[in-house]
Amino acid sequence: MAITTPDIHAAADKIAAQGTTPTLAAVRSALGGGSFTTISEAMKEWKASQQASATPIREPAPAAIADRMAVAASETWAIALEMANDRMRSEREALDLARGEMEKAQAEAAELADQLAADLEAAQSTIEQQRQVMKTAETHAGQRAAESAALAQKLAQQTDAAHTAAAALTEARARVEQISGMLNQERIERAAAEKQASAADQLAAVLAARLEGAERASEQAQARAVEAEKQASAARQAEHNARIAEQAAQARLESAARELEAGRKQVSEARAAAKKSGEEAAELRGRLAIKPSQVEKTKKPAA
Repeated sequence: MAITTPDIHAAADKIAAQGTTPTLAAVRSALGGGSFTTISEAMKEWKASQQASATPIREPAPAAIADRMAVAASETWAIALEMANDRMRSEREALDLARGEMEKAQAEAAELADQLAADLEAAQSTIEQQRQVMKTAETHAGQRAAESAALAQKLAQQTDAAHTAAAALTEARARVEQISGMLNQERIERAAAEKQASAADQLAAVLAARLEGAERASEQAQARAVEAEKQASAARQAEHNARIAEQAAQARLESAARELEAGRKQVSEARAAAKKSGEEAAELRGRLAIKPSQVEKTKKPAA
């Protein structure tokens, strides 16, 4: 519902009746809202009506002056009142001028207040949005706290690693200084080595010529070695065949030896049997007292 000028005047009257100056903010608060520009225009009318109802100062002369000065005092008092009224009119004109400037400032202030009110509403909307964002952020606060703890632990580890790296850096710097000294020494040695390398190059040329001759000799030796390897391979094959033949001959010899041993055994046994038979025959001859001539005759047919 729109606020009207009578509503604004009524609110100002109520505030003034309470002994309080009806400022724009007080009137707006009493109305429960409204545009500062509308309230400012209505309050200009209210203040003008309040000033129009004011009357010039008219006060009776004090009793002491009336008693002492009579007619002269009355004339003097009239002059004083006229002077006071003149002064009041002058002050009222100055007041009107000041009021005009003040009203202009109030209008600007009211316009600014309206702008500020709009800005305030926008800010309140933004604050509400920020509150929603904060609620969402609080929802994730637990997760972020855990992440922060993990990051803190990782930071501690990285700090320890940094300390270790710093110590390693100090050691590395000392090593660099040591290596620098070694490099200087190496430069000196390199200069000497370069001199030696020049002499070595000359020697290398000589050795290269010798090496070329040696390579040719090596190629010839390799050719001879290939031929010798072929001959050696043939010799190994012949040796292998000979070993096989030798093994076969050895087997035949062993078989013949066994057969010979068996024959010798048979001959030995036959001789033993013949000897035994001769002994038995001699024994029989002795027993039978057979003459040798008869025995010879007996043997011949047996032969």
